[in-house]
Amino acid sequence: MTVTTVRKIPSELPHAHLYLEDLEEICKILLDAFSRPSTSQPTILFSLGDDLQMDSIDDLERRGGSAKDFGIEVVGYSYDRIRFQSFMNPEADFYSLSDSGRWAMHNKLKAVFDARRFVIKNAILGFPELLRFSLAIVATWGVLFLLAYLHARWFILAYIVFLGLIAFVIFRSSRVSFVRSHDRFKQVSEVRRGYFRDVFVLIITNTPQDYERQLHGQRLCQTPAQNCTTGASFAQAGGA
Repeated sequence: MTVTTVRKIPSELPHAHLYLEDLEEICKILLDAFSRPSTSQPTILFSLGDDLQMDSIDDLERRGGSAKDFGIEVVGYSYDRIRFQSFMNPEADFYSLSDSGRWAMHNKLKAVFDARRFVIKNAILGFPELLRFSLAIVATWGVLFLLAYLHARWFILAYIVFLGLIAFVIFRSSRVSFVRSHDRFKQVSEVRRGYFRDVFVLIITNTPQDYERQLHGQRLCQTPAQNCTTGASFAQAGGA
């Protein structure tokens, strides 16, 4: 008797943040896989949430923004789609393809998602379930231990900040931004440059005369209190 191990075709994809050029690459993969010489060419439909659908990348670009509940569907083929669902892994189901075609499709899509994947989150979620559970218990009780037995407040604060960063990484949801990645990075860079420019201008324009005026203002604020103290001292001396 021969025992054969059957590998299940995966449907889950890595957590990632995709952009419009990634959607274009995914659409090309889907159209190449579902095109048939004897039938009409397939079309792609994009869904945002439960009540909004679009049929082109240009429509998504005009809309702008981003979405964490998003779908890509091959029109005319039941249950052949890619889905983003909040905090869950993106999923790809292609039941109209053969097993070999589904394996090839998954590998091609995974390459697109790997280029934009959340490295730390996917690494942590790749741990065995028992190890993840043990790490969660250690992290939770570690805070209680530190609060109960340690007196280094800075260390406790640093540990809490570390746990906050880990929570942010774990609960960060996959999403699609309807902009080009280079445009997105350009916008972020411009915001950062504007911030540093404002700080630099503030430091340069705050001259020594400004510091002197600030100091003089503080002295004027302190003068009435000093006068009151001096008057009270004279009154006590006269009463004596």
